[in-house]
Amino acid sequence: MSHSVLAIALLSLVPQLCFAAQAEQLGRLFLTPQARSTLERQRQLNIQHTQVLEGDTLSVTGVVVRSSGKSTTWINGVPQHDGGGATGVRVEVDRRNPGQATVIDGGNAPVPLKVGESLNRGARETTSSMGDGRIGISLPRPARVVRGN
Repeated sequence: MSHSVLAIALLSLVPQLCFAAQAEQLGRLFLTPQARSTLERQRQLNIQHTQVLEGDTLSVTGVVVRSSGKSTTWINGVPQHDGGGATGVRVEVDRRNPGQATVIDGGNAPVPLKVGESLNRGARETTSSMGDGRIGISLPRPARVVRGN
């Protein structure tokens, strides 16, 4: 009986040891306490790095609307947060249709773009990476089965 109690006690320690080993192995995304405190300070003060969007086209590459109502839109892969215009481009998400955003590029007229669409800044023309707006999947035909006599 004492051997079974000892075995159960040892087996109950195995998950705890595995969890501790995994925690040490994974570490943290920002390893130093200084980097963590810097990020926490930036978050509290709402400090964001600025990045200017350059190039001939602006592409809406993604939109996320959180349950709080705040949104993030990716233009040319660069996140644009609500009210942010630090890149020289302002984005307003259509709350009724979250897959669409109005892009305001400097002093130019606002342009509505869906995710996957691009705006040529010079010509002010929009293009879609979706072509006619459909994705088609061609499945191979099943092989014919010939049954013998």
